[in-house]
Amino acid sequence: MHRETGLLAHGPESVPLEPPQFEADTRESHASVLDLMASYLEGGHPFPDRAHLSVLFATAQLAMFRSMERWIEFARHEVAEWPTTKGLGITERTEEL
Repeated sequence: MHRETGLLAHGPESVPLEPPQFEADTRESHASVLDLMASYLEGGHPFPDRAHLSVLFATAQLAMFRSMERWIEFARHEVAEWPTTKGLGITERTEEL
């Protein structure tokens, strides 16, 4: 087992990595949509007669961000079990997935 150093780090020779930009971007985008939807509740929608369409689409965006956040955690746990990120090929776990 290797030390925890980041999503794509591997083996004892790993260099600590910052959290992946994908994770930061996902969190930022998720928060932005939540903030935007909150502003709509306060009358901030530029086209109030179309708010129902914006909110409907926002529910899809929010579901996508939650799914991406769950995948990031899943991937982090999967990678933590790898002895390396190089040359693993098809493993038993790969076949299970």
